[in-house]
Amino acid sequence: IVYVEGKTYKSCPSIGDDEKEDNTQNDRFEETGKCVDYPGFHDFYGEDYNCAWYGKADYLCDNYGTGPPNEDGLTANQACCVCGGGNKI
Repeated sequence: IVYVEGKTYKSCPSIGDDEKEDNTQNDRFEETGKCVDYPGFHDFYGEDYNCAWYGKADYLCDNYGTGPPNEDGLTANQACCVCGGGNKI
């Protein structure tokens, strides 16, 4: 598993891939279509406000998911799959 520019991929390029024509970074990795929440995420307001909490109602991500950032510098919209964030694998 490889983590590149905010995305997690299940494979990495082999040696010599840079010699292939039109070989961009996105072409060399395959996403599995799954998402994983940022481990242990909770928002600025405390541990009760984690990704599971944001998933309880559709409006929570829209109304509260933008911040303020927690101690890791993340908001729910960045860390939680239900809010469109998380790590795509």
